Amino acid sequence: MTEPEETADWTSRRYYRRAVEAALWGMPMVSTQAMLAAFRGVDGQFGDIVYFSRLPDWRWQITTPNATTFYAYSAIRLDAAPVLLTLPPTQGSGLYGSIFDCWQNALADVGPAGVDGGNGGTYAILPPGYADDIPDGATAVPCPTRNAYILFRAIPEDYGDAGVALAQQHIRGLKIREAGTSGNQRFIDIAGRDFDAFPEMDDSYFDCLAAIVRDEPVRQMDLVAMGMLMSLGIAPDRPFAPDPEQRAILARAAREAQDQLVAENLEINPLWPDRRWGSPTYIQHAQTARPIMTAERLDYDRRAALAYRMCGVPKTAGAARFFHVVSDAAGEPLRGGETYRLSVPGPVPARQFWALAVYDAVTFRFIRGAETVEFNSLELSKNDSGKPVEIVFAPERPDGVEIWMETAPGRNWAAIFRIYGPDVAALDAGWKPDDIVRVEPGSEAGQ
Repeated sequence: MTEPEETADWTSRRYYRRAVEAALWGMPMVSTQAMLAAFRGVDGQFGDIVYFSRLPDWRWQITTPNATTFYAYSAIRLDAAPVLLTLPPTQGSGLYGSIFDCWQNALADVGPAGVDGGNGGTYAILPPGYADDIPDGATAVPCPTRNAYILFRAIPEDYGDAGVALAQQHIRGLKIREAGTSGNQRFIDIAGRDFDAFPEMDDSYFDCLAAIVRDEPVRQMDLVAMGMLMSLGIAPDRPFAPDPEQRAILARAAREAQDQLVAENLEINPLWPDRRWGSPTYIQHAQTARPIMTAERLDYDRRAALAYRMCGVPKTAGAARFFHVVSDAAGEPLRGGETYRLSVPGPVPARQFWALAVYDAVTFRFIRGAETVEFNSLELSKNDSGKPVEIVFAPERPDGVEIWMETAPGRNWAAIFRIYGPDVAALDAGWKPDDIVRVEPGSEAGQ
């Protein structure tokens, strides 16, 4: 016969196990809600558009962003009526965007990669189950969730004053409104403002998850997960009220889930046998190696890992190559208190430009407070475009170093090397970045 204390023990263990799995299952939605919370933190209301009047810095705390893109973001709410997104023609400056549901599934691309082909147009984003008419000429985009978001990336053809002004003009030409309403579009400039979209990985994670479950429709495919959530006290028809002991278990479970997600994102498959650069094991060239969901299964571990590291992944792959690295040439983690050097061999096979960004290796956001978060080839003179580029990583700028990327003592870091408009033939012919090398104390960082 089972003793009472043994029953209490296995009940707590089950609660913990299911909390870990629930945290992984819900990561895409909780990450979306973290962006919504950041949006509200800058006084954003549904349908407003937050944007950058100048390129972002470390305060843009979304997952693995870059600092060469003029981003724009809007959170939308789908209740009874469709939400209409209208885009201007964007010739002369790429305004790339995608519409996402609460699960971070890309429902449609807009702009040059969308139905409008960069010529402008209107998209009607439909609430769950919507079956009524939409405005003539609009492209219907059914959404299975009530909460959704739109992320735009404005990339000028050139970064001179005229090119940047045109990109800003295209952003300001966007309009989001509920069908049947009118009014001026509200824009919020967040350049230099905190936009902290990192979900808290403690017991409050489950408060957020419970609020989403109460708000969003239950899908047939999630019935097993809903049963798992119910054992935690999370259900569509009830408040979530864990006791202090349960909250302690939930906090531990959230940290366990985070540990798993970080570990999975630090497992890099090298793209070359003699280099550390590559892609996380569940990614290949920035696109998933196999579908997350098929008729036979849902790979929710990989879905969680992707949502922890990335957001706003478009439906159609863009013309860029991404190389990830988390360790130095010796295979050791990249540590924020050390000094490192990277030599980028030239010419880099980029028809547009290349960029190297540095991230915290736990959050996969820009390093908080960093003076420099990215270097790109647009900063090079034409005379230097074919020469090797020397980049130094350190918590403080070493004497005599021209290109410095700031790291944080006590925090490991990761980097992504992006090639925009890659020359595939040159890549296939053997171009590859050098590994990052640790500089021994007492050595010259620039040597």
